[in-house]
Amino acid sequence: MKRCGISLCVLIGLVVLCVVSQVLLYRESSAFAALTVSVEEAVQAGDSAEALRRLERLEGQWEEFHNVTGLFVDGIKLDPIRERLAEVRPLIAENHPTALPELACIRLLAEGIAEEELPEIWHIF
Repeated sequence: MKRCGISLCVLIGLVVLCVVSQVLLYRESSAFAALTVSVEEAVQAGDSAEALRRLERLEGQWEEFHNVTGLFVDGIKLDPIRERLAEVRPLIAENHPTALPELACIRLLAEGIAEEELPEIWHIF
């Protein structure tokens, strides 16, 4: 009977960990995507100086985003975001037309991390 109780506690602990990880992934992905949207808005407005300031905040947020999501997601999934984030600064500085699509791609990649980790019923069986 004691083993059954311990097994039940372990199972409950795993379920709680899964729920907490989903909440953290969603929160971090949403916050990172919101910062990306703010940079996009500044680029659309044609204000390169403000876009670069917002991009600096986004780059500062990268470390926390990477550390939290890296606990639950393979780092290979985070590499494309970092690569595109490194490439976007010169594009914004030059007012290059591909800056907006790059920022949109960063936003979609960040949002996709939380969505990709949602459990689906056929993965369980």
